[in-house]
Amino acid sequence: MKEVRTVRGILGLVLLLVCFDATWLILVGILSFSLGWISLNEPRAMEHAHQMSEMIHNHPMVFFVIFLPLVAFCEEVLFRLMPLAFAVQLFGKKMLPVMFVAIIASMFFGSVHSLGLRNILFQGEGGLLYCLLFLKCGGWSRETIKPLAVTTATHYTWDAVFFLLYL
Repeated sequence: MKEVRTVRGILGLVLLLVCFDATWLILVGILSFSLGWISLNEPRAMEHAHQMSEMIHNHPMVFFVIFLPLVAFCEEVLFRLMPLAFAVQLFGKKMLPVMFVAIIASMFFGSVHSLGLRNILFQGEGGLLYCLLFLKCGGWSRETIKPLAVTTATHYTWDAVFFLLYL
């Protein structure tokens, strides 16, 4: 897997992945709602949405400047840096075992979000895209700072845009 080294290349890759992620979320969302897998009236989802809405409206600066970046950073360390750095250290540049670790980490990433196992389709897919971004931005070469910074910034930006649209 060829790594991206330039800022222009990184921004192009991020844009491509965000477009894919948005398309995926729309298609899976439409399918999930039409099949009745997810309901807007689900109590757990409604409670979570209400809590987030209160936090955003009551403390927007704390939410967008402290909470959201901290959550994005912690999730990137836990679900990208730790498993992928370990996998690359253990398997080197062997694509299959590293991608297997990326898929498992992404499934965990999706399952810890508000709707549990069903969210593997939503956030799990985004987690896999962040894994690919991490690897493409230096993770394959055992770099940690740049890929972590790129995935954290992308993750934060995606979440911030989502919550700004949510308002």
